[in-house]
Amino acid sequence: MRAKLICTLAVLALTVALCAVSMAFIARCMDQADEMCSRAVLQMESGDTRAALETMTALAEKWDGWESLLEMVANHEDVHEVTHRILDTRLCLERGDDDFHRQAAQLSHAIQHIWDGEAIRLRNIL
Repeated sequence: MRAKLICTLAVLALTVALCAVSMAFIARCMDQADEMCSRAVLQMESGDTRAALETMTALAEKWDGWESLLEMVANHEDVHEVTHRILDTRLCLERGDDDFHRQAAQLSHAIQHIWDGEAIRLRNIL
């Protein structure tokens, strides 16, 4: 009986640790992605299209590195939605499209959607 209790507590501790690491990873990725998106918008508003494009390119590169890990801990479709939104936003910058602000807002919304879906809330647990 004592061995079962110890094993159960060990599994519980590992599960909680894994959840905590996953949440920290998601928080870090979403915070950085949202900050970079906001920075690109501010750069665009100040008229520095080149810097905004560089920021979006850096975001795309970072997201590409995070994507496979994020798919393990977050909704697969939501992660791909952000990927597409990053590409669309970057494409608007490359083309000089007036649609950049709408695309950036949709990207920010998609990032926030992942964060909301993975946050520790009663509705997410149940």
